[in-house]
Amino acid sequence: MLRKVVRTLKLTAKLRALIGRDNDNNNEEDHPTTNPNNGKQHKLDLAKAAQLVHEISSLVSDPDVMRVEAVSSQRAFIEDASSRVRSYADVTLRQGMDTLSQADVGSTLQVYYNLNEMQDAVNELTKRYTVQISSSIGNALDATSIASSSGGGDHPRGGGNKAPSTTKWRELLWHRLTSSMDTIYSALIAMWHLQRVASKKRDPITHVCFIDVLVTSSTSTIITNEEQQMMLTDKFWNTFVEVITQHLTNAFKSSGFIKDALIECYPRLYNLFNDLIHRVQRDTDIRNVVGAVPHNGKQVLMHNALSMFKDAFLALQTQKYESVMNLLFRTRNTPPSRNDAIKVCNNLKAEICKTVNLNNQAGIDAAAVAAVNGGMDSIDIDMSTLITTSLSSALYTLTERIDYYIVKTPDTKQVTSIPSSAQLKNFAMCGILSDVHSFIVHNVMTILPSDAALELTPALQDMFAIATDTLQPLFHTMTTRLEETIASVHDEYNNDGGKQNHDQVDTGSIYIRNFSRQLQSFNFDFLSKLYPVRTKGSGTNNMLDPRDMPLVGNLCVAMASRVCLYYVRHASLLRPLSDADKLSLTNDIDAFEKSINTNLVSLQYIGKAYKALQSLKPLLFLETTSIPQSLLLHNIPLHAVLHHVLGRAPPELQSPHVQSGVTLTQYSVWMDRHNDKDVWQRVQQCMEVYSRSNSSAVQTNEVYKALQEIGLKIVKNDL
Repeated sequence: MLRKVVRTLKLTAKLRALIGRDNDNNNEEDHPTTNPNNGKQHKLDLAKAAQLVHEISSLVSDPDVMRVEAVSSQRAFIEDASSRVRSYADVTLRQGMDTLSQADVGSTLQVYYNLNEMQDAVNELTKRYTVQISSSIGNALDATSIASSSGGGDHPRGGGNKAPSTTKWRELLWHRLTSSMDTIYSALIAMWHLQRVASKKRDPITHVCFIDVLVTSSTSTIITNEEQQMMLTDKFWNTFVEVITQHLTNAFKSSGFIKDALIECYPRLYNLFNDLIHRVQRDTDIRNVVGAVPHNGKQVLMHNALSMFKDAFLALQTQKYESVMNLLFRTRNTPPSRNDAIKVCNNLKAEICKTVNLNNQAGIDAAAVAAVNGGMDSIDIDMSTLITTSLSSALYTLTERIDYYIVKTPDTKQVTSIPSSAQLKNFAMCGILSDVHSFIVHNVMTILPSDAALELTPALQDMFAIATDTLQPLFHTMTTRLEETIASVHDEYNNDGGKQNHDQVDTGSIYIRNFSRQLQSFNFDFLSKLYPVRTKGSGTNNMLDPRDMPLVGNLCVAMASRVCLYYVRHASLLRPLSDADKLSLTNDIDAFEKSINTNLVSLQYIGKAYKALQSLKPLLFLETTSIPQSLLLHNIPLHAVLHHVLGRAPPELQSPHVQSGVTLTQYSVWMDRHNDKDVWQRVQQCMEVYSRSNSSAVQTNEVYKALQEIGLKIVKNDL
C-alpha cells in the first residue's frame, strides 16, 4: 500500500513538472497543438505524458490509494492532465488524418498506445468517417432538400411534377452525387493512411507493431502479415458498402424522380462509383503496401449497392431494344421489309449511343481506367456487358419472330425458274437477319471489349443458324446442278478421241458455257435478292465481300469451294489427254474461274480450293517423273494427283471406276465418303491387276513408278 502511494506521488510530480514546462511555454506563445500551421513541434511530450497518466490511473484505481489525503489532493490535477493529454492527442490525430501526415498519426498512435486506448481511438475514427460518408450520400439523395434548394417547383414525391422542375432536380442530384464522391474518397484515403502508418509504427520499448495490437484486439485468429494489413481497410470497406447500400436501397424503394433518374441513368451512377474506385486504387498503389480497395471490393460494392438499379436498367434497356425490333412488325400478319431493317439498325445505333453517352457523362479518369483495364478506356467491361445482355435478349426475340414468317415448303429450294413468292419472302426474312447480323458485328462488337462482345455470340449464332438453315437447301440444289454440269466434261473430252472440237477456244467448251449461264442466272435471280446493295466496281467482280455479309457470303464461299474441288476431281479423271486437250482444258479452267469470280464470290476468299484449281494447270504439263516431287502436291488433293497420273498410263492400267464397273458419278459419290488412303487402295488394286498381265512393262513404266511414290506419300502422310 505504501509503495503504491509513494509511486503515485512520484509519478504525479513528474507529470506536474512535465505539464508545468508546457504551461510556461504557453505563456510565451500559442500552443502548437492548437495552431498546427505554425510549423513548431509540441513542447509537451505527449507520449511520455500519456505513459504517466496511464500508470497513475492504474494506481489510483485502487480505492485504498485514493483515500490517502496526499493522493486525493492530486485528483483534480490528475483528471485535468488526463483530459489535456487526450485533447491534445485528439487534435493531433485529426490533423494528421486530414493532412495525411505520417508523423502526426504515428506519434498520436503512440500516445493512445501508452494510454491503452488505441483500439478505442481507431474505432472512433472509423465511426467519424462512417458518419461523414453517410451524411454526404444521404444529403445527395435527399429529395426534399434537392427540391427546396432548386428554387421552387413541385415536391419530388408529389403527383404534379413539372418537366422543367424535374430536369433541374436531376441536374442537382447528379451534382450532389458527384460532390459526395470527393467526400467518400477522402474518408477511404484517410482510413488507408491510418492502416499504412499502423503497419509501420512500433512501440520503441516492446517493439510491438501497432497493426498487430489493433488486429489481436478484434480477433484471436492467427493470420498472416498481409491479412493483418488488410484488416482495417477490409473492415472499413464493408462498413462503407453497408452505408451506401442502405441509402441506395431507400432511394430505390421510394417512388419519385430520384429512383427514376438513377435507373434511367444507371451508367452514370455506375461510373461515379467506378471512377471513385479507380481513383482510390491509383492513389493507394504503393509498393509493398496493401491498397485501400480490397481484392473483390469493387464486385462487393457493385453487387450489394447497385444491383437493384442495374437489374431495373437492364429490364428498361431490354424493353427499349425490343421496342425498336417491334418496329419491323407494326402491321399484323404482314412480313417486314429490308428497308424496315435499315431503320431498325439506325434506331438500335441511336439507343446504344445513348447508353454509351450516359457511360461517359460521369467524367471518368481515362488514365486510371486505361491503367486498370489494360488500355480499354472507351466503355467499361461491366457496362458493356449490360448493353450486350439486353441487346442479346432483343436479338433472340427478333430471330424468333422472323422465323415465324419463314416458309418451309419443298418449292423453296428450286433453282430452275425465277424465284417463287415463298422464296422471295424467305429471301426478305434472311436479308433482315443478315442486315441486323452485319450491323451488330461491324458497328456494335467493334466498340466493345472482347469479353463483353462474346456475350452477343450465342444470339448472333442463333440468327446465323436460322438464316443458314433456310438458305442451305437452295444452295445445295444449285451446287448439285452445277456438279452435274461439271461432270459433263467427260462428254466433252471423250475416251475415244479427246476433245471433240478444239476450235471453240474463244467461246469455251459447251459444259463451261452451260456452267457460266447457270451461275449467272443464279446470281441474277437469287443472289441479287439476298444482297442489299450490289457494288459497282471497275473490275470484273461486282460481288460483295463475304466478310461484310457473312450469312450469305459463307454459303457462297462454300459453294465456290465445292465446285472448284469438284472440277479438279473430274478434270483429273479425264483420260487420255493430248497436248491439245491440255491447252483446251487450261482455257476452260480460266473461263471457270472468271465465271465464279464474276457471278458468285471473289476467288481470293475461296482459299485452298482455289489454290488446287490454279495448281492443276501447271500439273497438266509436268513430266510424269517430276510430279511426285513437285511442290504442287501441297495444293492439290492427292487423290486427284493419283487419278491424273493414272490417266497417263496405258489403257491396260484401268481406272478404279472402270475396273469396278461403276459410273463416274457413282465413283465421285464414293470419293466424297472416303479419304485419300482409300482411293490409293483402289488404285493399288488396279496396279496389281496390270502388273500380273504386264510384269515386264512394270519395271520401266514411269507412270507405275510415279503412282507408287505418290501412294507412299499418302501412306506416310508426308504432306
